[in-house]
Amino acid sequence: VGRSGDGEMHVIAGGRLEAGETVLGGESSAASGSASVTVSGAGSQWINAGDLKLSNLSPASLAISAGARVQNANAFVGFGIGPSDGTAVVDGPDSMWINLGRFVVGNRGLGTVTISNQGRVTSVDGIVGAELGTNDPVFLGRGIGSVTVDGAGSEWANAGTMVVGQAGAGTLDVLAGAVVRTGIGLVGDQAGGVGSIRVDGPGSQWISTGFTGIGFLGAGELTIANGGAVQAQDVVVESNGRLSGVGTITGNLLNGGTVVAGAAG
Repeated sequence: VGRSGDGEMHVIAGGRLEAGETVLGGESSAASGSASVTVSGAGSQWINAGDLKLSNLSPASLAISAGARVQNANAFVGFGIGPSDGTAVVDGPDSMWINLGRFVVGNRGLGTVTISNQGRVTSVDGIVGAELGTNDPVFLGRGIGSVTVDGAGSEWANAGTMVVGQAGAGTLDVLAGAVVRTGIGLVGDQAGGVGSIRVDGPGSQWISTGFTGIGFLGAGELTIANGGAVQAQDVVVESNGRLSGVGTITGNLLNGGTVVAGAAG
C-alpha cells in the first residue's frame, strides 16, 4: 500500500481481509507515496500470515478502532528510514492488534503507537527504539520509538522480553489506569540505547513476571508518578539507570545506580 504513490485501504463494517507479508509505504529509495489503513467496526479483521511493516521508506499509518482486529507474525512501526514516520492507533473496547511474534516500534525510523480507550495489543517480544544506525549507505537511520498506553482497560500484554531503548531511543508511557504486562523488562539495554518508562496515575501498572532491569549498557530511566505502580520479581537499577518518583514498587529492589524517592520530574 503506497508503494510509489499515495494509497488508502479500509476494512470496515465486519469485512475481512487476508494477506501474506504487507508493507505500508514505499519499497525502494525512489519517490514513494504515503500509506493509510483503517480497520474499524465489530467483526472487521485484517489477517496477515507474514510480517506487517509500516513506513518502509515513506510515511504510513494504521488505525484500529471500534472493536476491529489486526493480526500478523511480526510487526514493525517505523521500519525504514528517511521520511519514514510510522504511526498506529488501537482505540476502543475490543479493538486488538495481535502480534504472534515481535512488536517493534522504531526499528530504523520513527515509530509512534497509541493504545487508548480499552484498546489492546499482544505480542511475544516487544522493542521500542530498536536500532542505533549503521554505515550502510541506504539504512543510516536510528530507531526512535514511542508507545503510549492510556486509560483504564487499555493494555499491552507481552509474553516474553520487552526492551525500551534497545540500541535506539525508546519511550513508554503508561497513563491514567492503563496496564503493561511483560515477562522480562529491559530499559536502556545496549550501548547507545536510551530508554524511558513512565507509570503515571492511580491504577497505572507496569507488571513484570520476571525482572525489570534499568540502565545496562545503555541509559535507562523508570519514573513512577501520581500513584502508579511497578511489580516485578526484581527491579534492578544498574550503573546507567535511574529510578524515581512517587508510587508503589512490589518486589526486590537492587540498586547499583540512582534511586530518588519523591522525584517524579
